[in-house]
Amino acid sequence: MSETLKDRFYTAVAIEENALGYAITLDGRSPKSPGGKALTIPTRVLAQHIGQEWDAQDPKIDLNTMPLTRLVFSALDQVANHRDHVVGEVSAYAATDLLCYRADGPRELIAKQQDVWDPICAWCAETFDAPLVCVSGIMAAEQPQVSLANLRQAITEKDDFTLAALHMATKMTGSLVLALAVAHGYLTKDAAWAASRLDEDWQAEKWGQDEEANILAAQKQADFFAAAIFLDSLR
Repeated sequence: MSETLKDRFYTAVAIEENALGYAITLDGRSPKSPGGKALTIPTRVLAQHIGQEWDAQDPKIDLNTMPLTRLVFSALDQVANHRDHVVGEVSAYAATDLLCYRADGPRELIAKQQDVWDPICAWCAETFDAPLVCVSGIMAAEQPQVSLANLRQAITEKDDFTLAALHMATKMTGSLVLALAVAHGYLTKDAAWAASRLDEDWQAEKWGQDEEANILAAQKQADFFAAAIFLDSLR
């Protein structure tokens, strides 16, 4: 679909089960991804969310208001055709994960990071046999190669739909660990987003809000929440 807004050309949106999953239909016909693939979704819950996005388009079809549909397009057209590249992009975040870089002061912020981030890192270490090294200040952390390999393997095993959402969630938070925690149901989307914003929220409490930064954060939050809903709907 081009970036130009199109008039809504259909009346009824429906979900039809088939051998591959659940197809979205518009007046009985399945819309196509930009790459020409039919919108077939692996779970009914996710298909219902996608259907609601299409049903809400009136009078124009605007993909900017359809974040879950865009993730389906990404899974069908990008991940399916470039899996190795996407796996590499996502797994690369493990080497510089947000949760591994801690403040060296003040004590209040150090304590907040420990309270919130340490349990998540411990979950990652136990779940994927992937302990990560955490450092303070700007010092680079060299992560264990076995941990990086195990995390990459965990990502490689994900299906195309999960990988598309993981990619988005990781980019929006700067943390593969947080994205995996949401994908596996360890963290809710709200808890994961709050963890990713811990430093910024602490600074805002101390020094006040930055309007421009808040606008950018809201945009990232919307994309992250869409990815989290997508992941939750796949489980």
